[in-house]
Amino acid sequence: ETELVVLVTTDGSVWNRVELATAVAEEAGIGGIGFGQNGFLLSVFRYEPDGAGQDFWRSVDGQDWELFSSSDEPGGSPIVSADGAYYRLSYGGRAGIARSADGATWAPVHESASGGTYYNTLSAGELGLVAVGQEQDEYYGPPVIIAKDGRTLVLDGETGRITVTEDATGEILTTIELDVYSVEAPAQIIEDEENGTIAITDVDGNIVMEFTEEEANAASEESDREYEYSEPEAAIVFSYDGEKWFTATTVGVEFAWVQSVAVGSDSIVIIGQPGYAQPDSIDRPIESGSDGTTEATLVYPTEPYGEGPETYVWVGRPR
Repeated sequence: ETELVVLVTTDGSVWNRVELATAVAEEAGIGGIGFGQNGFLLSVFRYEPDGAGQDFWRSVDGQDWELFSSSDEPGGSPIVSADGAYYRLSYGGRAGIARSADGATWAPVHESASGGTYYNTLSAGELGLVAVGQEQDEYYGPPVIIAKDGRTLVLDGETGRITVTEDATGEILTTIELDVYSVEAPAQIIEDEENGTIAITDVDGNIVMEFTEEEANAASEESDREYEYSEPEAAIVFSYDGEKWFTATTVGVEFAWVQSVAVGSDSIVIIGQPGYAQPDSIDRPIESGSDGTTEATLVYPTEPYGEGPETYVWVGRPR
């Protein structure tokens, strides 16, 4: 169980603890807190056996809190206020930004063009609003494909969707939307651990495809072999008014971790660390048993890692 508390002060020296009457979750945490025309708004994310979501708590004075609204959208987001509205990051099929006039009803105002984009920081100031994160080409890699008995199963990592199609007619026999935050498999995926098989059914429970765990692993390994890794790059979007968003030029901005972002009257400051280059390494097999069979291989650096990456400050201004 996870207990969430809020600390409140009126003078900066004495802090009072306020407990939130949140539902018990296997994992929960504070996504972010902001202050706007309706008072304080707090995002609480939770992970439960049947999925993930977030709750929004509101308080006028920071002392008394009420559960204001809830969402099935996973992830907890930082919350900022600008121009009489609240803003938060959204984590749907693509990374984006949502706005609310009251903290209860949210509407999208920006969606990233790439499925490999992820925003983790949102900030507002006199100049406008900015969201900062990373983007990566081919982030999800090629789909996992299993072809068997005249039917083809496709698992698309970007959409989180499984489809089974009849090869001869092209008819889609079933579609399953996956929730990556749920620890339980959808009802249409039936695993037989004793026999090592997996069955896929349609919405009526009819089996449309069945395969072994070995076949699933082989398909996954084939997808991995086709995957071409690309280094993530900085992703920054900016808006003067929260309505129209611009993709910022990121030439010279090469961060791997963003520590803080601040928006001033005429510029934006980002504090973070660049990528951490890995040293050269060698493989050393681990031998086990009297016959000297190799059970595993460990990777050892040929040189010490040394000191961690330095912290950099990037300053950006609109043209």
